[in-house]
This record gives sequence, C-alpha cells and structure tokens, in this order.
Amino acid sequence: MWYFYFSLPYGDSKNEYCKPFYYVRPDGGELYRIMPETLSVSESGGISYQCEHVLATLIDNVLFGYHVVGNLGVYTADVIRYILDHQLVKNWVLDECDFRNQFEYGWEQESLLSALFSVLSPLSSPMIVTDTTVYPWRLSLKKLVTTGRPEMYVRRRYNMTSYTRGRDPQNIVTRLYPLGYGEGINQLNIKGVNDGVPYIQSPKEITDKYGIIENVSDREYVSNSFHCHVTEDITPIQKQDLEYRFWELSNGGKIQYVKYPIDYNIEAIKTLIRRAMEMGFYEGVNLSLAYCDDCGHQELEMDVCPKCGSRNLTKIDRMNGYLAYSRVHGDTRLSDAKMAEIAERKSM
Repeated sequence: MWYFYFSLPYGDSKNEYCKPFYYVRPDGGELYRIMPETLSVSESGGISYQCEHVLATLIDNVLFGYHVVGNLGVYTADVIRYILDHQLVKNWVLDECDFRNQFEYGWEQESLLSALFSVLSPLSSPMIVTDTTVYPWRLSLKKLVTTGRPEMYVRRRYNMTSYTRGRDPQNIVTRLYPLGYGEGINQLNIKGVNDGVPYIQSPKEITDKYGIIENVSDREYVSNSFHCHVTEDITPIQKQDLEYRFWELSNGGKIQYVKYPIDYNIEAIKTLIRRAMEMGFYEGVNLSLAYCDDCGHQELEMDVCPKCGSRNLTKIDRMNGYLAYSRVHGDTRLSDAKMAEIAERKSM
C-alpha cells in the first residue's frame, strides 16, 4: 500500500478541508485519502497528515461468508472482476490484465483488498497499476518487465528531496568456524576436509576492509545446494522467488521444494505447483504427516497427540531429498543431527 505525508502550518485555512477520509491529490498525481489516526500537532505549530492511496478503499468492503472462484475456464481477470463486483460503491473497475492463469482461490470473511492481493501471490512478477484521474478508478494488473533499463528514476536535485542510508555491522563475519554433531574434542569440524584448517575465511580484500571478525556456526547440520536455510520463516512463494535466481546456475541434478504449512488444501498446492511450472522449476512438495499409533489421530505435524496425549507416534518427513520415517512407534530412525534439522524447519 502506498502512503503520502504532508504538513500545513497550524493557522493555515486549508486545514479545514483536511479531515479524515477526505481526498487529496499531490502534484496532480494519484489520489489519496486522509486517515485520522496519524494526525499530530508539532511543537513548531504545524499539523502533519498521513494519507493512504485510495486502493485502500477496497478494505471497506468484505467477502462475507465462504467464496471459491477460479479453476478451469475462469481466468485471472474473471477472478478480479468477481472481487470488484462486491464493492458497495463501485469505485474500482478492472482495466487491463496481462495474466491468463486459471488458478482457484478461496476466501472466508476477507476484505476485498486482501482477496485482491491473494490473487497476485501465485503470479510471476505481478504489478498493480492504477489510474485515479478518471472515475470509476481503473485498476490494471501488469506483468513487471525485469529486463532492460528502468524508465523511472530518482535523481538528486531533480526529484529527490532526501534519503536515509543505514549500515548494520553487527552481522558481519569474516571467519566462520563450522561445527557439527558431538561435543568437546569429539565435535565434528571441517579440519579433515579443509587442509587442517578449522574455519573458512573471507577473501583478503574483505578482511583488509573489516579485519578478522570470528563467529561459530554450531548447528548439527548444513544447508544443501542453493536452498534457503530451513529456519527461514518465509512463505512458499517467497522461497520460490529467492531460489529462482540460482536455478539456471546449477547445471547438475536439481530440485526446488518447499514445505506447505497449509493442511490438506489440494487446490492451494495445485496453484503453487502451477506457478513453479511457469517458472521452469522441477518442483517437490513437502508434506509432513504424523500418525498416533494408539488412537489413530493424524495431523500434518505433532509431537504429542492432542486427542489422547500419547507420544507413540509414527512420523514421515523429507530428509536429504527423500521421504523417510523420522519416528516409528515413538522411536526415531534418524540421527540426532537430522532430527535437529527437522525440529528447526520452517520453510524447507
């Protein structure tokens, strides 16, 4: 969502027209509405206003009840029109749509804006473009062009008023000691495969700049290939996007996979797999399963049965690329290091 800020002197007569939910158009551009909660009076006598783009008017209406739209024969534009048809006041109409996917979507008690953003989630490089110079306002869904030179820019002494740059050296490490399974003198390290050196170090130009800053990675496992670390708290869509840039750089056997924390929502899984196919991935689906051997209850993930309190569980997880039993009748068949990775997984 786009925001716009402005301020006026306290005694300015135009403050009379700057009331909550009134509209303002800065420099003849897009239309915004003034929101009440950020109004503040400064010590210098000015009044500051925060405004949100009028696309936020779609928050004002909801899809009441349960709605399922899409699948074969129903295209992206049809889904967007379905959402916009639920406006009580027809502020927005669909103008152009560059996508012709046939994904299925489901909503329950969602605002129209939330539903609209969910349409974008499985698409590749979508961009919302609005035109509020006409009414009803027009909304287009365009495919972002990621090649060539951008036509929009910010230039000092032209249209840039200020900028802020931040640097955070707290996470810089130039010498890392990877440690694995075990304790004390028996703890696994990389000396045996790294010419007797227990650490990896940044190139000389980096250490010349920052010096030697040491740290220890003491997890019992490592991440494989170009995959994001399993502890990254990201969505399947974000994981696909982050790993996409490395896909063509890997010329051996490769797979892109994500953990789907969405219960057994088959249509959602289909949508994400279709998106992966459009991106050219060889896609793997990770769905864990836990089964109580005492009462028969099953869920995607559990360590204690919520029905009977038993720990006598059989669990299936993916490990090293293959589905395996991480527990059988309560006992594990995997090493402590593999179980440590499974315990920390969020996005794998």
